[in-house]
Amino acid sequence: MNTGTGIKIAVVGRGLIGSAAARHLSKMGHAVALIGPDEPEDFSRHTGVFGSHYDEGRITRRFDPEPFWFQMNRAAISRYDEISAESGVEFYREAGVLHVGDAENPNVALVAKVTAENGILCESYKDTELAERFPLLKSTAAMQGYLEPHDAGYISPRRLVRAQTIAAQRAGARIIAEAAIGISESQFAVTVRTNSTSIDVDHVLVAAGGHTIPSRTDIGI
Repeated sequence: MNTGTGIKIAVVGRGLIGSAAARHLSKMGHAVALIGPDEPEDFSRHTGVFGSHYDEGRITRRFDPEPFWFQMNRAAISRYDEISAESGVEFYREAGVLHVGDAENPNVALVAKVTAENGILCESYKDTELAERFPLLKSTAAMQGYLEPHDAGYISPRRLVRAQTIAAQRAGARIIAEAAIGISESQFAVTVRTNSTSIDVDHVLVAAGGHTIPSRTDIGI
């Protein structure tokens, strides 16, 4: 059954990228459908794919030796409060991040250089100081550590997806909690099919993961 809702953009994939894209597109004023199944309540009984990654913690920090990723890290972290406020879901914990390694390793020295150049507060610890500050480390001999105490820690990717989905919905997106089983194109529209419905849209953004390989049937060939 075609819904006839006039939705113009379908985002296929309700993961980290798809949910974020739907939120941004909805806030820009586009009519959006975000398509993808809910995560299973009982992972042990689930037989299908529900995410590209099955973890519950991702390290986040501003430091990166590559300028592009440093800018992306900073931009992403600056949005955490906004996303939490729009959704009511907390997904980030500022626990700090410790960069540690052989004191003679140039990659370790690079941490101090990059953080200093970009105004990132970093605490420096070496050898016994490192052991005293982080007693869980087994060996700190000849080791150098740099701690980013602020704007660094970890996020729950699953709670972030939930937050982005809620924020997208509050911005006007329609959530279709089913897997897309086919996409076909005609002269007038692109049709996305699920088990229970189909919708006609002007554009489709497929955000189903980097390992997605559509079959010829899936894309209506």
